[in-house]
Amino acid sequence: MRAYALEHMTNENLLSELATLVATDRRTIAALLAHLGEVDARQLFRPAAYSTMHEYCVTALNMSEDSAYKRVRAARAAREFPQLFDAVADGRLHVSGVAVLAPHLTDENVDSLIVEATHRRKKDIEIIVARLAPRPDVPDALLPLSAGPRHEPAAGLAPGPNGEQRGEPAARVKPLSPQRFGLQTTISQGTRDKLERAKALMRHRNPSGDLEVIIDAALDALLAKLEKQKFGVTDRPRAAKPRPEDADPTYVPADVRRTVYERDEGQCTFKSSEGIRCTERGFLEFDHTTMVCR
Repeated sequence: MRAYALEHMTNENLLSELATLVATDRRTIAALLAHLGEVDARQLFRPAAYSTMHEYCVTALNMSEDSAYKRVRAARAAREFPQLFDAVADGRLHVSGVAVLAPHLTDENVDSLIVEATHRRKKDIEIIVARLAPRPDVPDALLPLSAGPRHEPAAGLAPGPNGEQRGEPAARVKPLSPQRFGLQTTISQGTRDKLERAKALMRHRNPSGDLEVIIDAALDALLAKLEKQKFGVTDRPRAAKPRPEDADPTYVPADVRRTVYERDEGQCTFKSSEGIRCTERGFLEFDHTTMVCR
């Protein structure tokens, strides 16, 4: 157990060793994919009494179902396009990203897609795939959960060459085609009633009752309200007034909040020692350059 107790390490050594371990892990994963792909190609899972490679990974190798699925899919893709091994080994692509790209790779596009997907998150790679294989918009529907499936199989998760069947819950916001996303969520009876009331009230400008139009209008109104409350954003800004001597030093005037919000584009301004800016946009608070106590 002491091997995992790291309290004695300095911050610099801890971060350095972590980076080394991550680099080693990436190379190990690439080697793992190569081994999985070779076992799959030789169908060595069959003499071991498993009907599919996925079942072999889950039962014999004790992988989770999700991890086994992604790794088998990535291994098959990398056997067909070996440049994926190097992309995984040096950290340009992660296994989840390879699994998303796999059904859409060809000899003609594999190199360009690796470049485009380099260091991108899974959700960004899904947008790339939505451009490659656009799907139609999902139809509007307000259904009780008992009247339909709780989730649909994710796109592109067809059975593998050895017969694996795989489905996973659809993401709450999933790219369908360029600039188009499918939205799935569960709402209360009260929220459904509000949607129906909004649909009725907007019929003159939204005759079809399109839910996208209703949600977009509702978000415009909500964002305007929230930005005004938190950041002082308004179409009619008032002229700044001189600050009274007895003013609360912790209070940030609306004109200052508005200026800071516009300057910083609603994003945290903290920067690491390497100059990397924090990407957080939630739970933000205004802070004083000079501490209030001074």
